[in-house]
Amino acid sequence: MAAKELCLLLLLVSPMLARRYPSFRLRQLRKELHRDDSVQGDVGEKLILTRYLKEGRIEEARNLSRVAGGPFPEDIPSYSGFFTVNSEYDSNMFFWFFPAEVTK
Repeated sequence: MAAKELCLLLLLVSPMLARRYPSFRLRQLRKELHRDDSVQGDVGEKLILTRYLKEGRIEEARNLSRVAGGPFPEDIPSYSGFFTVNSEYDSNMFFWFFPAEVTK
Protein backbone atom coordinates (compact mmCIF):
# COMPACT_ATOMS: atom_id res chain seq x y z
CA MET A 1 0.00 0.00 0.00
CA ALA A 2 1.44 3.38 -0.99
CA ALA A 3 2.24 5.89 1.75
CA LYS A 4 -0.35 8.40 0.48
CA GLU A 5 -3.09 5.75 0.45
CA LEU A 6 -2.14 4.60 3.94
CA CYS A 7 -2.25 8.17 5.28
CA LEU A 8 -5.68 8.68 3.72
CA LEU A 9 -6.91 5.44 5.26
CA LEU A 10 -5.60 6.54 8.66
CA LEU A 11 -7.39 9.87 8.35
CA LEU A 12 -10.64 8.06 7.62
CA VAL A 13 -10.26 5.48 10.38
CA SER A 14 -8.70 7.60 13.16
CA PRO A 15 -11.96 9.30 14.31
CA MET A 16 -13.47 5.85 14.91
CA LEU A 17 -10.38 4.75 16.81
CA ALA A 18 -10.35 7.91 18.90
CA ARG A 19 -14.00 7.36 19.92
CA ARG A 20 -13.47 3.71 20.67
CA TYR A 21 -10.11 4.08 22.40
CA PRO A 22 -9.93 7.35 24.39
CA SER A 23 -6.19 6.86 24.93
CA PHE A 24 -5.58 6.33 21.21
CA ARG A 25 -2.75 8.45 19.85
CA LEU A 26 -2.21 8.74 16.12
CA ARG A 27 1.48 9.36 16.77
CA GLN A 28 1.76 5.94 18.43
CA LEU A 29 0.08 4.27 15.46
CA ARG A 30 2.39 6.08 13.03
CA LYS A 31 5.41 4.69 14.89
CA GLU A 32 3.98 1.19 14.68
CA LEU A 33 3.27 1.58 10.95
CA HIS A 34 6.87 2.55 10.24
CA ARG A 35 8.24 -0.69 11.65
CA ASP A 36 9.57 -3.19 9.14
CA ASP A 37 6.75 -5.69 8.61
CA SER A 38 7.95 -6.86 5.22
CA VAL A 39 6.10 -9.91 4.01
CA GLN A 40 8.38 -12.89 4.03
CA GLY A 41 7.82 -15.94 1.87
CA ASP A 42 4.68 -17.02 0.07
CA VAL A 43 1.55 -14.99 0.83
CA GLY A 44 -0.73 -17.35 -1.08
CA GLU A 45 -3.10 -16.59 -3.92
CA LYS A 46 -5.57 -13.74 -4.27
CA LEU A 47 -8.93 -14.46 -2.67
CA ILE A 48 -11.68 -14.12 -5.28
CA LEU A 49 -14.98 -14.31 -3.40
CA THR A 50 -17.38 -14.36 -6.36
CA ARG A 51 -17.44 -18.17 -6.62
CA TYR A 52 -18.25 -18.58 -2.91
CA LEU A 53 -21.06 -16.02 -3.10
CA LYS A 54 -22.60 -17.54 -6.24
CA GLU A 55 -22.60 -20.96 -4.55
CA GLY A 56 -24.27 -19.52 -1.43
CA ARG A 57 -21.21 -20.13 0.76
CA ILE A 58 -21.56 -16.72 2.42
CA GLU A 59 -20.22 -17.64 5.87
CA GLU A 60 -17.20 -19.37 4.35
CA ALA A 61 -16.47 -16.29 2.22
CA ARG A 62 -16.76 -14.07 5.29
CA ASN A 63 -14.37 -16.23 7.29
CA LEU A 64 -11.83 -16.46 4.47
CA SER A 65 -11.85 -12.70 3.87
CA ARG A 66 -11.35 -11.68 7.52
CA VAL A 67 -8.09 -9.75 7.94
CA ALA A 68 -6.00 -10.64 10.96
CA GLY A 69 -3.11 -8.52 12.14
CA GLY A 70 -1.71 -5.56 10.31
CA PRO A 71 -1.50 -2.02 11.64
CA PHE A 72 -4.85 -2.08 13.45
CA PRO A 73 -5.76 -3.59 16.83
CA GLU A 74 -7.15 -7.13 16.63
CA ASP A 75 -10.60 -6.04 17.89
CA ILE A 76 -11.16 -3.80 14.84
CA PRO A 77 -12.62 -6.19 12.28
CA SER A 78 -11.93 -5.84 8.58
CA TYR A 79 -12.40 -7.96 5.48
CA SER A 80 -10.65 -7.93 2.11
CA GLY A 81 -10.58 -9.82 -1.13
CA PHE A 82 -11.61 -9.52 -4.76
CA PHE A 83 -14.94 -9.53 -6.59
CA THR A 84 -15.10 -10.53 -10.25
CA VAL A 85 -16.38 -7.63 -12.34
CA ASN A 86 -15.82 -9.15 -15.79
CA SER A 87 -15.13 -12.88 -16.03
CA GLU A 88 -14.44 -12.72 -19.79
CA TYR A 89 -11.33 -10.62 -19.12
CA ASP A 90 -10.59 -12.08 -15.67
CA SER A 91 -11.13 -8.58 -14.28
CA ASN A 92 -11.42 -8.35 -10.49
CA MET A 93 -11.93 -5.48 -8.06
CA PHE A 94 -10.09 -5.36 -4.73
CA PHE A 95 -11.90 -4.26 -1.55
CA TRP A 96 -10.98 -3.73 2.09
CA PHE A 97 -14.11 -3.35 4.22
CA PHE A 98 -14.34 -2.00 7.76
CA PRO A 99 -17.84 -2.50 9.22
CA ALA A 100 -19.42 0.60 10.73
CA GLU A 101 -19.30 0.85 14.49
CA VAL A 102 -22.78 0.53 15.97
CA THR A 103 -23.47 2.53 19.12
CA LYS A 104 -26.45 1.77 21.31
